[in-house]
Amino acid sequence: MGVRDSIRAYNGVISWINKNNIELGTPKKKSYRALDEHLNGIWIKFGKDHDIKMTRNNSKGYKGSFSPQMANCCRIQENWNAFTKWIKENYG
Repeated sequence: MGVRDSIRAYNGVISWINKNNIELGTPKKKSYRALDEHLNGIWIKFGKDHDIKMTRNNSKGYKGSFSPQMANCCRIQENWNAFTKWIKENYG
């Protein structure tokens, strides 16, 4: 999947979460990277619970633009029914 697909997948997942009033908590720091890692941690938990391989967070020194969290949203959309059920049970 390309960058455009990842962005669309991310927007779809976040939009659905917001519409359904799912509270995912907030990271300790208020930076974009902290939010990215916080959300990716949740996506990774979903992947572990459903035996879906998810992309782990970038290393601390990473300077590129790849967002594992957005890439994982593509896998979430591929497993949408399982995700919506899981997120409601664990965060709803």
